[in-house]
Amino acid sequence: LEHGIDPETMFDAPASMDFPGCDPSCTINNYDFEDHGSLTLRAATHQSINTVYAQLIDRLGPQAVAEMAQRLGVSAIDPARPYGISLALGAYEVSPLDMAAGYATLANRGRRQHVTPILRVLDRRGNVLEDHRAPEGEQVIAPEVADTVSNVLEGVIAGGTGEAADIGRPAAGK
Repeated sequence: LEHGIDPETMFDAPASMDFPGCDPSCTINNYDFEDHGSLTLRAATHQSINTVYAQLIDRLGPQAVAEMAQRLGVSAIDPARPYGISLALGAYEVSPLDMAAGYATLANRGRRQHVTPILRVLDRRGNVLEDHRAPEGEQVIAPEVADTVSNVLEGVIAGGTGEAADIGRPAAGK
């Protein structure tokens, strides 16, 4: 979105695509091995269409995607490391805490907070022994960009491949 590609941008969504430049080429397949014609980026997200996301990362460059992941709080993705198209498809190991950090930044309108599994430790009298809450956080992407991404991800649960995760209240996911 920061690069001017909005959710209504159309992409071809073939069953598979070859991308030059990696061993000597990469073939990316959709999970269902079906051709989906042309789809908006929004629809491709809802339907989890790999060939669209491979085209997107090819257009933007893997390093730009790695840099965005890092900004959102996915610390395992290092923008100084070389990545390929498969970065957009989840081919690199990332911890659940890192993924929670990235999605939490989107849900928090682009403001990244320090993520920790323990917020506070109190003694039996209620005295704070440790406090890991960060009141401010850092604005790492524009609120409008985060809101648009969250809106697209809500559709994954509302009517896409994540329908089974519907918890009966507003939710977003991938």
